Amino acid sequence: MAYSPIALDRLVELVTAYFERTGTAVTIDESRMVVSGGAGWVAGLVNLHQELADLPEHHHEDFVGWWFDQLLVARDLELPAEYRQAAQRLRTRLTANLLPAHEGVVSRSVGGGLHEVLMMKIEIGALAVPKEHLAGWGVDPEQVWSDARRHVLLDEPRERRVAIRPNGERFVWVKGSPWVSSLLPELGVYLRPRNRFGALAAIPCDDVLLYHAIGDGPLPESVLGMQQLEVDFYVHGPKSLSPHLYWWRAHPSGGGGQIQRVVRIEQGEGVPEWGRDFSMMLAEFEQEGHRRPPDQKRRRRPSA
Repeated sequence: MAYSPIALDRLVELVTAYFERTGTAVTIDESRMVVSGGAGWVAGLVNLHQELADLPEHHHEDFVGWWFDQLLVARDLELPAEYRQAAQRLRTRLTANLLPAHEGVVSRSVGGGLHEVLMMKIEIGALAVPKEHLAGWGVDPEQVWSDARRHVLLDEPRERRVAIRPNGERFVWVKGSPWVSSLLPELGVYLRPRNRFGALAAIPCDDVLLYHAIGDGPLPESVLGMQQLEVDFYVHGPKSLSPHLYWWRAHPSGGGGQIQRVVRIEQGEGVPEWGRDFSMMLAEFEQEGHRRPPDQKRRRRPSA
């Protein structure tokens, strides 16, 4: 059962009360969505705000306490000093917004405005790997990234569902773990070997990946249907990641793919950002008798 989102003033009140009880000095920024403490500690409040919408009001105080208890325990944990002890627990996590908290951790751009953050699983969640820790392992960073991606692919549970609707919409919904969105850079594992056009994909939340293999069913209907669903996922959360639509295509040299943002969601509406390469692909796609998505039509998000 979903409850109504709590007011931001009430969220700030709950968070402030927790840190007053624990005697920890913190600052909540003007947006009321980021809390920071000493030694560069920073935590976002967006996911907490979304999680509380799924709970009755009388559970809010206890849930906020549990939430920050876990974060503070994780903050003080030490990562393994040797790579062989850490390798099996490495994962990657995508983010659409690099926060000040990411400045000291291992991250890299993967295209489309997205960044990949190197993470390590722990019993109560996951920690971002600090840059100095990576240097101390003495392992080629490319090998570390490769190992982390492989563990997301092979070690994390996931489930795929194909959505085929009467109006022709066809796309795949991948779910099953909080690491599902991290599969986007390796989306080629789900596509046919002879796929030439790539796929349109969305990662509205950490645990959701939606994609449509271009050439697999009618493109216009599938794109608009997927866009409507992913914006709804993003708005309601929890663990919202990105509302935008991306184009994945195989890298010419192999080893993963290239990611380009092709539709920007702005105030609930889709704004095309096709660029030269995507436009050329659509022209070739159209020459083969397929229909391209409308380049000017905008889609408002569904009402809540």
